[in-house]
Amino acid sequence: MDKAGQEFWEDHWQKTFQADFRPRSGKLRDYRDTELADLIDRALSSVPRDGVVLEAGCADSLVLPYLSGRHRVAGVDYSDTGCDRLRARLKDADIECCDLFKPSARLIGKHDAAVSFGLVEHFSDTATVVRAIAALVKPDGAILTVIPNMRGMTGFVQNAVAPSIYRVHVPLSIDELVKGHEDAGLNVIEANYLLPVGFGVVNYNEPNIGSLRRFSNRAIGFVLARLSWGAWFIDNRIGKLPKSDRFSPFVYCIARRPRQKPAS
Repeated sequence: MDKAGQEFWEDHWQKTFQADFRPRSGKLRDYRDTELADLIDRALSSVPRDGVVLEAGCADSLVLPYLSGRHRVAGVDYSDTGCDRLRARLKDADIECCDLFKPSARLIGKHDAAVSFGLVEHFSDTATVVRAIAALVKPDGAILTVIPNMRGMTGFVQNAVAPSIYRVHVPLSIDELVKGHEDAGLNVIEANYLLPVGFGVVNYNEPNIGSLRRFSNRAIGFVLARLSWGAWFIDNRIGKLPKSDRFSPFVYCIARRPRQKPAS
């Protein structure tokens, strides 16, 4: 079950516009994008140039335009607004607006890899949603899953500033994320935390609050963004900071769909 629901996401994409993805720009504010791009490149290193990478939950995607420069790209999402917006940005992408659990037959087992960013943590059964994503990938295809770390300080701040948004997340630990992939029948290659600190993942837009509370949330976001940039400066220019369950903003898992056994 999706704890957010289709109506939540349609409303979200009617109000929210995705920021540009700017890895390796050299600017400190884009350090998150650089780290994420490095992770994506590593996870998809086996995908050929003419291979197809699908994003599950692709509405107004942050990364598909980046991937389109090196692979063919596709996506599925059930927000009409989000899909229409992405189609306008990526004319050649194969974007299907559908329920992830009810894809058309032409999508099943057709892609060289699948990625998702902030998707599986919205479902109460992690293995079920991971299995649905993996079904869209060819045997031996790669699956990259990235989720916000709602068990650490990111989740604490999210619950404090916008509790209704926190409630549509399942606060998965790294072990629970790995188990969800293994229970879905995948071979886990790597799992870890991404970035030492980063509060940009927090959504500060709690609905139906007064102007004072809205101002307070924005002020908190401004301060925490500067703290994040300070940590990124140290991590990038001075020395690597530890990634941890308490402070890291993201958890990721790289897995692979097993090869099909030959018929006996």
